[in-house]
Amino acid sequence: METLTNDEVIELVRLSVQGDRNAFKKLYDQYNRQIYTLAMRMTTDHLLSQDILQDIFLRVWQKLHTFKFESSFFSWLYRLSLNVIMRKTKSNSKHTTGNNEVDVEELLSSQKFESSDSINGAIDLERALLKLPEQPRKIFILYVMEGFSHKEIKEIAGISEGASKAHLSRARAVLRKELQYET
Repeated sequence: METLTNDEVIELVRLSVQGDRNAFKKLYDQYNRQIYTLAMRMTTDHLLSQDILQDIFLRVWQKLHTFKFESSFFSWLYRLSLNVIMRKTKSNSKHTTGNNEVDVEELLSSQKFESSDSINGAIDLERALLKLPEQPRKIFILYVMEGFSHKEIKEIAGISEGASKAHLSRARAVLRKELQYET
């Protein structure tokens, strides 16, 4: 799929707000893979991530009229996605038996690895991520894996830049410790 320009995205948002389902489908096509990957990284559960993806885009359809065009649509979508993921994983954790098995194929499907060492490193990192508290894990994923700046995370996660930096520092310290034991 060809990447849309910001102007094209804004036009699709405007059309979607007016009820144009084809425009909304184009938005879905543009962002569903990234949002699914985020859900997978946050949950490590393929079926739950698919369910969350559908919940997110249903929520986007319902809340699109609240988008103010003051920030990027992508930032707004990520913030909404994180809220849905957090709510869904909290409610889902009450009904699960704690199976946090990592689905390696799903975790690695959006990344390119050329050697078994880098695959093993990615698996170790994903397992270590599961041991992080929720907020540091979320910030680590947004900053390191998704490439957002602390300023963007402030907007997406609704926290200060200082809090974002503190959570990232905590996440790195925990991950350093966890990854030392696994090598």
